[in-house]
Amino acid sequence: MDSEAFKPILAGIARHALTTLGGILVSDGVIQSSDVAGFVGAGMVLAGIAWSWWQKKGQAQTVADLQRLRGLVAVAKQDVKK
Repeated sequence: MDSEAFKPILAGIARHALTTLGGILVSDGVIQSSDVAGFVGAGMVLAGIAWSWWQKKGQAQTVADLQRLRGLVAVAKQDVKK
């Protein structure tokens, strides 16, 4: 499935999670209620940076690591058969 379709869904989940966390921090007295919007905005910026990194580097590295592991498993299976 295309990762572009997930962007709005993940952004909404991240925004709601940050809003909930902001509410918890307000109720615990860590931040003031007027700071929640800035907190959520900063969190969304960090989430955007993380998403961008994943799209450019993390995903490719994970695929490369999985291919390398498949090769190692294939070699191990050959050794077991011998």
